[in-house]
Amino acid sequence: MVDGRDASVHPLLGDMFIIGRDKACHIQITDDTSVSRKHATVMRQGVRFMIEDNNSSNGVIVNGEKIAGPHEMRVGDKIEIGKQLYVFRRSVNN
Repeated sequence: MVDGRDASVHPLLGDMFIIGRDKACHIQITDDTSVSRKHATVMRQGVRFMIEDNNSSNGVIVNGEKIAGPHEMRVGDKIEIGKQLYVFRRSVNN
């Protein structure tokens, strides 16, 4: 995933990643109080990546729509978590 603010890259190398404010999260967002401690989970299922809201206060928005339940991420998807914007990309190796 690419952070839309500063174009930093967050490689998704394992099978599960937590995004949130908590220090235990794989992708930490410490400067945004609209992000819950464990806001969302990204899961790898074979060649697919799914994102799911963890019952956060503000939800997860994909391409302008709030998701309900697991959502398959597609290349170019714009993912909003709090005030943060991420764009899902795939590397040539994935």
